[in-house]
Amino acid sequence: MRSGTVFEAVLFDCDGVLVDSEPITNGVLRDMLNEAGWALTQAECEHHFIGRAVRDQRALIEHHTGRPLTEAWMRAFYARRDERLRAELQ
Repeated sequence: MRSGTVFEAVLFDCDGVLVDSEPITNGVLRDMLNEAGWALTQAECEHHFIGRAVRDQRALIEHHTGRPLTEAWMRAFYARRDERLRAELQ
């Protein structure tokens, strides 16, 4: 039995193929981690976080900032990231 929706094509985009959001996301993350007390360079941020979910790096972030990684901080991160993505991606 078939559903009523027929697709002519399906496009899968792995980050970096059509759109590369990693530099923007890591820039926001670096800025927020610097504000939280972890002074790291963009290269260091990329080393620790490219290809990894921020939530999965909770222990590392908490160790370097001395603060818990709260839901409020995560919401602020996602909001700032989304704002920059909307502004900078074409």
